[in-house]
Amino acid sequence: MTKLHWLEVSEYASISLAALGLVATTLTQQIIYVATPLTISVCLNVANRERLKYLKEQNLQETLVKQDLLLNPLRQRLANFDTLTQNLSTTTGEQLEKLQNQQQQSLDTFTQRLEQFETTVRDLRTTFQQQVQELQRDRQTQNIDAFRQHLTQLDTFIRQFSENTQNQINPLNQRLSQVDSFTQQLNQTIQQQLQELKRWEQRIVQIETGMQQLSANTLKQLEPVTQGLAQLDAFKQQSNQTTKQQNWEQRFTQLDGFTQQLSSNTQKQIEECFNTLAQLQTEVRALTELVTKTKPQFQNETESEQNKNFEIPLPQANIKLLAPIPTKPQNTKLSEPVSLQQPLNPPTNQQTILSTPDPTVSPSVQEILFQNVLQGHTDRVMSVVFSFNGEVLASGSHDKTIKIWDIPKKAARTLQGKEEPSRVNAVAFSPDGKILVSGSDDKTVKLWNVVTGEELFAFTGHKDKVYSVAFSPDGKTIASGSKDKTIKLWSTDTYKEINTIQGHSDEVLCVAFSPDGKILASGGAGNDKTIKVWYLSEDKFLTLKGNSDSFGGINSVAFSPSGKQIASGSSDKTIKIWQLPNGQEVQTFSGHTDDVYSVTFSPDGKTLASGSRDKTVKLWQVDTGQEIRSFTANDDAVYCVAFSPDGKTLATSGSGDKTIKLLPCK
Repeated sequence: MTKLHWLEVSEYASISLAALGLVATTLTQQIIYVATPLTISVCLNVANRERLKYLKEQNLQETLVKQDLLLNPLRQRLANFDTLTQNLSTTTGEQLEKLQNQQQQSLDTFTQRLEQFETTVRDLRTTFQQQVQELQRDRQTQNIDAFRQHLTQLDTFIRQFSENTQNQINPLNQRLSQVDSFTQQLNQTIQQQLQELKRWEQRIVQIETGMQQLSANTLKQLEPVTQGLAQLDAFKQQSNQTTKQQNWEQRFTQLDGFTQQLSSNTQKQIEECFNTLAQLQTEVRALTELVTKTKPQFQNETESEQNKNFEIPLPQANIKLLAPIPTKPQNTKLSEPVSLQQPLNPPTNQQTILSTPDPTVSPSVQEILFQNVLQGHTDRVMSVVFSFNGEVLASGSHDKTIKIWDIPKKAARTLQGKEEPSRVNAVAFSPDGKILVSGSDDKTVKLWNVVTGEELFAFTGHKDKVYSVAFSPDGKTIASGSKDKTIKLWSTDTYKEINTIQGHSDEVLCVAFSPDGKILASGGAGNDKTIKVWYLSEDKFLTLKGNSDSFGGINSVAFSPSGKQIASGSSDKTIKIWQLPNGQEVQTFSGHTDDVYSVTFSPDGKTLASGSRDKTVKLWQVDTGQEIRSFTANDDAVYCVAFSPDGKTLATSGSGDKTIKLLPCK
């Protein structure tokens, strides 16, 4: 029941009490029974009159807004009909002009030919009269035969000319008949379309008149119909998804069989490789022992003969034993730590391992290239993030898995969900590091228990892929950006949707919370090209736009530790620093030669890291904008970068080698 109804009920109740008081006064002869209810009624009437007026005006405004929302599509369709009518009129006019020009040209040609025919006939008549006169003057018999021959030639010429003229006139007449028929058909079609448009215009006018006469009760009656249509759309989408899944089940079964066969073949090849390496190492050891035994004897014989001291260098067996390549990662919740020292024989149960750099490379080169490489994903890694203590790293990949890497123990495990997995686009730790949130292609935002690896809850509400997720600093709110152009806020206490934020005109590719949790930043794709700064507690937002016309889609945003600056990575190959709260563009870092996919601040806020499609990772000095270092540590685009909490290590991932590299920063 609305406030308006409560106010009316309270006033009617007081009047009823006054009536009862009047009856009680009549029976008991005490005026207090009627005076008190009447006083209350008068006070409520005076106090509630303005409120009733305000509530009625508010209800009227809401009714007008709903009517405008219903009329807007009809107005748009009317505008479309007007545009269609204008285009049709223009096209019809152009076609009529072309037909008139063709008719005029045909008539001009026909008139010219008739004039030529008349001129020829006049010339023939003149020549004939002259020849007749000459015959009359001469009166000679020999000229009569010539005259007859000339007449015969004249008749033949006239007959041929008539036939040619007739042959030329017939196509012209047919063409004119076709033009007339087409003109009549076109006129009929235009008349029908104009009548149809007039009927639509009348119908739209009637609909607008009817919509203006709708009351609030009528609008409420339409709400069940709208809900039924929404349920019908949801059922249709669910049916389409079910149909697609049913169509792909057979192909997935075939793919699994092929993968198992490939895994067995690969396993056999790996075993053969390790057996060969073992034999080679045995032979090298035997050769080393043989050379060691024969070396003293060989040296003595050489000294006695030549009195020269020399040594033969022993062959060094520098064989690097490669770790087995995982052909199909096991989706186990928790795996045992894997040692960096791999045995000669390949392990029977393949696990995701943490490998170290090549031992043959010098330490200085290793320090420049990378510290460790995390191997295990079978497709591009789209997101990496460190926990609050820096001992755990989480990664999400398009191979439909999420992995938790225990860096000190050099072990990894794969999180396993309750339903069919989907490609993972983003992951983020809660502030305490006990919960992980992920966003996937299946339109869901999922919560995971980092310790047990179990799926806690799946938020549903987005209508398309989820590209980015972020935890608020207090851990009570999750933000997600989606391909459906919306941002949703979710509560970790109630497991419900808090709010849906709309404002971008294209896909939302990235979201980030400020350090105090009061501001949320988001970036839009190529058709939007803006950064939105949402002040959550104040219900307002700020739009940041680049100065350049080529300012591309925003692939990544990050807050500085102070919360006073925002860094953005864009498809225009630049990194921009924005100042808050005025939203002014402070600096632009240029150095990448392709799209910038990821940016992140170091914990002290003095350094900014960026990953790009140009296969490089760059470190920048924030206050000066100078490029500090540049790494080329991937075979393909760098999709994400993340600093460790102590700022000494930078995690990067790309699509070429499907690995995660840990780069030294200090």
